[in-house]
Amino acid sequence: YAANRLSLDGSYRVRAWYKENYGDFDDDSDADQQNYFDQRFRLGGKIQVAEGISGHFRIDLSEAQWGQQTSTNRGWNRGSSSNVDSDRQVQVDRAYARWERDYFNLIAGQAYTSFGNQIVVDQNQFGFIFRLKLPVVLDFVYSKIDESGSLNDDGDNGDVDFFGGQATYKADNWSAGALLAAIND
Repeated sequence: YAANRLSLDGSYRVRAWYKENYGDFDDDSDADQQNYFDQRFRLGGKIQVAEGISGHFRIDLSEAQWGQQTSTNRGWNRGSSSNVDSDRQVQVDRAYARWERDYFNLIAGQAYTSFGNQIVVDQNQFGFIFRLKLPVVLDFVYSKIDESGSLNDDGDNGDVDFFGGQATYKADNWSAGALLAAIND
């Protein structure tokens, strides 16, 4: 069991872009012409802590347009108060704990949530996702979108929070669902 506690996955991509007339469709001007390469190295992982309890993460390393960076050193910037600057970038997309049982899942941390075919809700935020696995699957989500610059919530420092829920029923050839989503600021 100890050897299977950590699983990693990832991807690397390089893209070439050639954009011409993408802004104003004017063939007489090269002002809206772009040609460049970009790349992304993505690494994801799962740490199985105990049966039904796991930690998950996904990070992007060196996501950049070629030629826009000023350094090839992609480490932590120890002199910066933010720990990361634009040339030494590590982006954390997801970092959460998951507790899974037969009838429910609970996720806490920075995780992805979507409702309504990723049209109504499509977010990667900090919060909780609680799923009840009944004949009708019930999802309840709370996310902290913004602390508004202060941990004190008086006056203009009020938080921006997301609350959502959905119910989904799936049969062999069809499914139906309902959702409710709100932002409270």
